[in-house]
Amino acid sequence: MVFKPFLGTLSSFHEAYPEVESLHLEGRERGDLASGMGQRDVRYTESNIPGNIPCGNPRCQQGGYDLNALVMTLTANRYTSYEIDWSCKGHEGTPKGRRIGDPCMNSIRAKLTITYT
Repeated sequence: MVFKPFLGTLSSFHEAYPEVESLHLEGRERGDLASGMGQRDVRYTESNIPGNIPCGNPRCQQGGYDLNALVMTLTANRYTSYEIDWSCKGHEGTPKGRRIGDPCMNSIRAKLTITYT
């Protein structure tokens, strides 16, 4: 089976992953957040899943959490449940990366549940 990214080339998640009946992601990001609070909840389903979860740190550049790669790996191996601790790979430098700042210290702990047809 050929797996294609669901952003940029296809119109929907279900076109990219026709074998997936439902997908649920629930997680909590911790660290420096725009809200001023030390944590935020994230929830996605197959109907609103992004390819990349943006980092909540307002100073973070080139960061986030690559959900597209994770979903491709999980569906290729037919996982039904998976827990992950992600660290943001961004930095607190300039937007175009001319000056790389301190590493972003935000992280997400998430659980994905996938149901197949």
